[in-house]
Amino acid sequence: MADAGAATPLLFVDWDQAALSVQAVSVRDGAAHLLAAAVEPTLGTAHLDEPLAVNVILPAVTGLSAAVAASGLSAAARRRVVQIAHRLLRQCWGTPREGWTVVLPPGEACLPTARGPVVTVARDAVMAYCRRVLVDACELVRLVLEQSGLHAAGVPPAILSGEAARWEELRAALGALLPILGVPAHPECFQAQGAALAAAAAAGTLGES
Repeated sequence: MADAGAATPLLFVDWDQAALSVQAVSVRDGAAHLLAAAVEPTLGTAHLDEPLAVNVILPAVTGLSAAVAASGLSAAARRRVVQIAHRLLRQCWGTPREGWTVVLPPGEACLPTARGPVVTVARDAVMAYCRRVLVDACELVRLVLEQSGLHAAGVPPAILSGEAARWEELRAALGALLPILGVPAHPECFQAQGAALAAAAAAGTLGES
């Protein structure tokens, strides 16, 4: 049982297609107070789709280097490959399989020199691009911790949300910085902003005295 009037610190990390959002919140007597926050749109997961398409999916499908394969790509072909990358990335977040199969529609004319209708893409190749932005994500978390002053009194627990919350590497990286209190059952439908009271209630700290 917490002491009367004791504040409960929480950190919310919401990573979805629009942006990476980090919020440091203090919950006291059922009221949530925002201590510090940062939102970085350039780290939105949607920004991963294009580089994955060009640097991972295209070489796997065509057998050519990324530069050569992308040079003569039509707008329709680029959209198609970006769609494949979008789907593949979210599959990789969901489960830790080593490889993924990309099935191309019959007669996929917009993809040059295709190896065939079925191509296997290594999970590590997909995750390599995610790990690059993961470094920036952890830096943003550190920045919010410093700005909030919570790090001086100990490391607060974090709640992850957004579609990237399913990513094992993200949970491991943040887990090295601070304890992970939980990940919602459907993180892609969970909005971290304004959810401090719900999270505190789930953690059993709401309104304790």
